[in-house]
Amino acid sequence: MPGAPASAPPLESVVDRLEDAVALFAPDGRLVFANAAMHGELAGLPGGSSQSLATLWPHGHPYRDIVDETLRTSAPQGPLRVPVPGRPEGEDRGGTSVMADAAPGPSGS
Repeated sequence: MPGAPASAPPLESVVDRLEDAVALFAPDGRLVFANAAMHGELAGLPGGSSQSLATLWPHGHPYRDIVDETLRTSAPQGPLRVPVPGRPEGEDRGGTSVMADAAPGPSGS
């Protein structure tokens, strides 16, 4: 990571330790990184983390919708509290907080 001290842990190492589920998608919707918590979200899906956004979740799923909108507009979305389909009753009380943001590429765009 440019500008980081030589002893700083890699970003993936830090993000992987987060309790929150984090995924990074390429502009074409291909999943390029998922931390351990997100792998838990992907575990029951066919193909797991080797998928693109178009094949991970159906239209209407809150994860897909928020990432689709961010990829389309490059504008941050959320945080929003949404019900997540497939969660056991009582586990998703009040919904799950989701948010997405577009990160600039190496050229800054």
